[in-house]
Amino acid sequence: PIPCVPWQSQTSGQYQRRVHGAVVSTQSGGKSPAGSRSPTPKKKKHDKDFPFVDPDNIVKDIFTVFTKDKSLGKGASCEVASVTRKADKARFAMKIMKKDDKWNPIHFKQEFELLQKLDHPNILRYRDCYMDPRNFYICTDLCTGGELFDKIKELKKFNEKNCSRLSTDHYIGHGSLPRQTHTSA
Repeated sequence: PIPCVPWQSQTSGQYQRRVHGAVVSTQSGGKSPAGSRSPTPKKKKHDKDFPFVDPDNIVKDIFTVFTKDKSLGKGASCEVASVTRKADKARFAMKIMKKDDKWNPIHFKQEFELLQKLDHPNILRYRDCYMDPRNFYICTDLCTGGELFDKIKELKKFNEKNCSRLSTDHYIGHGSLPRQTHTSA
C-alpha cells in the first residue's frame, strides 16, 4: 500500500505527498501548505470485506481521481475503460464492476488475487484497485497493440510452433508451468 504521508524534499524545498499512487508537489518555502508543521493525516481504515484495497483508494467518486477516456468493452455487470489518472496523466485499463451484482464482490477478490500472482513480460500487470459506493475498480496496464484475434489473422498462418510458443508463455505467466520445464520450440 502507498502511504499518504507528506514529506519535504531536502534539495528542492518542495512539499510532496502521494495521492492515489502519484507524487504531488507544491512549493512550500520550507513549510508545509498547512503551516510550520506537517499536517497529521487522518488514519483511514481498511474495508473489512476488502482489506487488500488501500484505505486511500476508497473514494466517494472514482472520477475525481481518473478521467474516463473511452469504453473498451462492456458486459452485463462490468465494463473495461481506458482511463487517465489526473495527478500524473498515467494511463490504465480499468475494469469497473458493479457492487450491486451478486457475484462481483467475489470476482473482485478473485481477480485481485490472480493478477497479484501474474509476473510475465507478455501479460499485463496489475497496478491498483479502488472502491466507491457504487463500484469496484481494478487498474491494469493499458495494452494498445490491438486485438489478439486481429494479429493472428494478419499472420495468415498460425502453425503449431507459434501456438506452442504462445501457450508456453501463457502457462509460465500464470505459474502453471515451471520455467525450467519449458523448451523453446
